[in-house]
Amino acid sequence: FLGCDTCQVVCPHNDHIKPIKAPKYLNQIVADSVYTVKPLKDIIGVNYARPKYLTNMSIVYSANTKNFDSIDRIKQLSKEEQFTQMATWALNELSKKAEC
Repeated sequence: FLGCDTCQVVCPHNDHIKPIKAPKYLNQIVADSVYTVKPLKDIIGVNYARPKYLTNMSIVYSANTKNFDSIDRIKQLSKEEQFTQMATWALNELSKKAEC
């Protein structure tokens, strides 16, 4: 869900953070503003809850879970430089999955 980031796992500043499964509201992060990630810092830790990072991972999650409802939001995000590459990939993946 969050990529490698082994450095985050072994960092002493993250000792109090327990591993969790993907939050049930990940798709909501893509649907809403990236600022919805702020409350997640208490759940998954400050480093994992960086808006750019979590939004990119949410885009991947949306593609991998066939969340076709997120297509419009991903299209919007594709116009923002920090999300263009991941959003383009996700839209391509969702397009392929829609054909199946």
